[in-house]
Amino acid sequence: MPTSAEREFEEQLGRLHDAIDTLRTELLHFKEATGSAGTLVGRGTAMVDALACVQGPQLRQDLADALRGFEEQRHRARLAIIALAREQGASISEVGRQLGISRQLAYRLASEEGAG
Repeated sequence: MPTSAEREFEEQLGRLHDAIDTLRTELLHFKEATGSAGTLVGRGTAMVDALACVQGPQLRQDLADALRGFEEQRHRARLAIIALAREQGASISEVGRQLGISRQLAYRLASEEGAG
C-alpha cells in the first residue's frame, strides 16, 4: 500500500503533467498568433491593428496564466518530491543536489507545509 508521501507525489506529478500540457498549448497558440501578427504587419497592417486581430490582451493573459499555473504546480511537485525522498531516507542536501537547487532552497522547501 502506498504511503501518503507516495500518493501525494503521484497526484502532484499528474497535476504537473497537466500544467505542462496547458503551457504547451498556450505557447503554441502564442507562437501562431504572433506569427499571424507578424504576417499582417509585413503586409502593411498597423501594429495595433495586427494585435487587435490576434486578440493581444487575451493572448497575453492566457500565456501569463499558463506560466503562473505551471510554476505553481512545479513548486508543489518539488515539495512532494522532497517529502517522498525524505521519507525514503535521503538527506535534504542530497535531494537539493539531485534537483539542481541550492542546499538553502532545498531546506526552505523542506520546511514548507507538507514537506518537512
